[in-house]
Order: sequence, then C-alpha cells, then structure tokens
Amino acid sequence: MVLTYQELKSSNTLDPRMITADGSLSHEVKSRINSAWLKWHITSSIMCDKKSSSRLKSKIYCTIVQPLVLYGAECWPAIKETELCLGVMETKML
Repeated sequence: MVLTYQELKSSNTLDPRMITADGSLSHEVKSRINSAWLKWHITSSIMCDKKSSSRLKSKIYCTIVQPLVLYGAECWPAIKETELCLGVMETKML
C-alpha cells in the first residue's frame, strides 16, 4: 500500500517535515548522516587514535554510528542518490 503525501503528513509513523512534496527523502538521509557525524565526533578520540585496534574501531562504528544511520532505512526507496550519500559517509569515516 502506497500512502499519499497527505496521508503521510497526517500519520504518526514518520516526521512529515522529513518528506518533501515529491516524496523525496533526501532531507531525512542528510539529517541521519549529520547525526552519525555527531556521534562519530564524540567517539573520534578512539576512532582517530593510532593505538586503537582496527577491530575496536570497527565495533564502535558497527554498534554506535551505523545503526543510527540505518534505523528505518528498510522503508526508504533504494535509489542511487541515497546509496551514494551513505557510501561517501562510510568511506570518510573509516
């Protein structure tokens, strides 16, 4: 079932400010990426430390940063723009 913009706006499942009139989720994706960068900066003392093992860095990324970005992503349409934004973020972080 595909909801119209008006139905989404009145529902409580998604924040209506995150969906544009044409159904694009670019603002939602950018907002989640910005939140992930904030979490990354909080943990940057460990993530940028050369003494920290890559296994520890990977665990921190997989348990703190990645879930923040991907929560609810199973409902997003799979488009190249979204995949590219998430791929660039991950490459820059790691």
